[in-house]
Amino acid sequence: MSMRLFLCLSVIFSAEVYSAPPTNLYWGDLHVHSNRSPDSFAFGNPRLTPDNAYRFAKGETVIANSGEKVTLRKPLDFLLAADHAEFVGVFPKLIERDPVFAATGLGKRWIKAMDESANLRSVVGEWAQLIAKPDYEQELSAEFRADVWKENIAFADRHNDPGKFTAIIGYEWTAMINGNNLHRVIVYRDNVDNFYGKFLDSEMIPERMTNKMGGSLWYNWKLAASGYIGIWAEENNRTSLFDAMQRKEVYATTGPRIALRFFGSWHFKKRDSKKDIATVGYKKGVPMGSRLTEAPKNGAPRFLISAYKDPDGANLDRVQVIKGYLAEDGELKERVDEVVFAG
Repeated sequence: MSMRLFLCLSVIFSAEVYSAPPTNLYWGDLHVHSNRSPDSFAFGNPRLTPDNAYRFAKGETVIANSGEKVTLRKPLDFLLAADHAEFVGVFPKLIERDPVFAATGLGKRWIKAMDESANLRSVVGEWAQLIAKPDYEQELSAEFRADVWKENIAFADRHNDPGKFTAIIGYEWTAMINGNNLHRVIVYRDNVDNFYGKFLDSEMIPERMTNKMGGSLWYNWKLAASGYIGIWAEENNRTSLFDAMQRKEVYATTGPRIALRFFGSWHFKKRDSKKDIATVGYKKGVPMGSRLTEAPKNGAPRFLISAYKDPDGANLDRVQVIKGYLAEDGELKERVDEVVFAG
């Protein structure tokens, strides 16, 4: 089922001139942890590496921690194994008795603890305390940190195949200073630039510990990632995907690969909805994530929306547009517009 529609809303936006080559829709995930993330290792994943994650994303069969063989029904186009930067790779190196890690003060202490108790319980307890300290990384040598980062890059580079599958380089920065939890997934534009973003409930604000993410470190299994990101990009490679993310021509779903287009303009006509959405959208307007500026006097923005169901998923029920705005009384409000309803 597809839905193509024209919508006019009486809202005021602050239109940059926009032009772009044709874009394609690519699907992937930017928030996957392997056993190199301390929390993933300690909470049940001691053996699945970034190699396993990339192979699984490409459609290969891997052996899960349960011992089952698992394969994606449809391979992904890109993936980022975004392991936590804080103590990344430490637990696997501990189990392996890596000599560079063993030479650090932390390595000596944790190896001794493991030799005495033969389990991670005491080590995990100290790890949870250390990440709340601003100088935690001093527990590890510069040589160890450099080696681990080179390994992270190597994992991605081994699986990166421009045009077929993009293995993105990056990590998750997770500040836990004094227990305040702040997340950012860092994405590299082929080892040079970076761009970040995650969710607002982890912002460093006074209300942080009273919101729904507050105090959730030990209950993260309830927040397990279960969705995909769709990116409208010119090509399937690191540079093109990064540029699309930076201009925000992206969206997320809970899993279904719904092909969604959203364009805004001051000049769309009703007849435009009968044409190729992308062609008219890029020519006369701006895509999702862009800004509409230079509003005509008494003008209202007009939107072109196209949505196609996942071929392997359920039919689409409806399309809604949620308008968030600052009311005259200073209150933040939202309005839900029912654009089309299949029933």
